Amino acid sequence: MQGAEVRGYQEERDQLVGSAVRALRHLDEQITGAKEQLERLVGQTHYHLTDIPGFDVVMAAELISLVGDVTRFRKVDQFLAYTGIAPVTFGSGQQETRLRSQFGRRELLALFHRIASTQLVTHRNTGEPRNPEARAYFDRLLGEQAKLPKEKQDRKVRKKALLSLMRQQAIRFYKLMKVQKLAAREGRAQEGPGVA
Repeated sequence: MQGAEVRGYQEERDQLVGSAVRALRHLDEQITGAKEQLERLVGQTHYHLTDIPGFDVVMAAELISLVGDVTRFRKVDQFLAYTGIAPVTFGSGQQETRLRSQFGRRELLALFHRIASTQLVTHRNTGEPRNPEARAYFDRLLGEQAKLPKEKQDRKVRKKALLSLMRQQAIRFYKLMKVQKLAAREGRAQEGPGVA
């Protein structure tokens, strides 16, 4: 008796599945179109951020949109404070504690967390990290705990190492974006005053 009821709704289920598949295909086409548009827009900014391993066009567009004109930050410390990654030192006398700032743009902090985490990911097939330099830096910060499985590592040490990697990545992107922005400005200046 139950089998007859299940077969009775088969046509409705087929329609629902077909509708879901069509919706997914439509969304996939929209995502592809949006990524192509982002590639075009990121290309117009003269930043070559997608050359970095594990850094795709979506992350590049997000970073560019959140930072804006990177030359407004005269020093890397100002940029780190803006991202919320800069360490804040608390202390009295001989004791000093360095903590992550509670200020800054949370979106940038989250983006640099994703960037650092993406740099550490290993490929399934080869077991190689996406960014070997970042992985080596992270393992060096972990010290002896790098040999342990992730579950057995000290959370505080791992968190500090990830924060340090985030800071290193932020410095790297700041310097890269600043050099590329200044080079683009210089190129436009050499073309003449008629070019905007």
